Amino acid sequence: FSPVSAIEYAYFAGIAAFLFAFAHGRYSLDWFRGKPIPSTAEQRKRSYLILRLATGAAFLALAVGKWIRPDLHLSLMDAYPDFNPYVIITSFGIVMTREAYVLLTSAVEALIALFLLSGIFTRLVAVALVPLFIASAAFMGPMELVGHLPVLGILFALFVFGDRYHKKSDGGRTS
Repeated sequence: FSPVSAIEYAYFAGIAAFLFAFAHGRYSLDWFRGKPIPSTAEQRKRSYLILRLATGAAFLALAVGKWIRPDLHLSLMDAYPDFNPYVIITSFGIVMTREAYVLLTSAVEALIALFLLSGIFTRLVAVALVPLFIASAAFMGPMELVGHLPVLGILFALFVFGDRYHKKSDGGRTS
């Protein structure tokens, strides 16, 4: 794996940090073990920031991957020639080449990554991406949805906590 490939999965480190700081409550593992894992409001703020930044880095790596190797995305489109997003877009009369479609897709992924990295429009990005990740199951089968469950969980957390959670003075939550 290349370093860029490793960055594509950086969101797992963000999930780990987030769960470590937020893993409290009646149904958490620490509750059942009787040994709570203490975390401060500051630790929770940092863990959310790590989750957001790691997810943004992962999306940026995916965009860079499409720029570097557009043939991989084109081969995926070739594997599903009758039913893929490009075919649907062109059926609405939008005229563009397959290469332009891949470039546009990577530019949108890069823009989403920049929004997440900068902390703007976080909730809007989360709301916009959920249907896209769910719709991918229509193209590639239900296992695609299972593979995207961690990302869907991240999008839920991004929607709940928004742009400024890590900047709140009280941590945005009480222990």
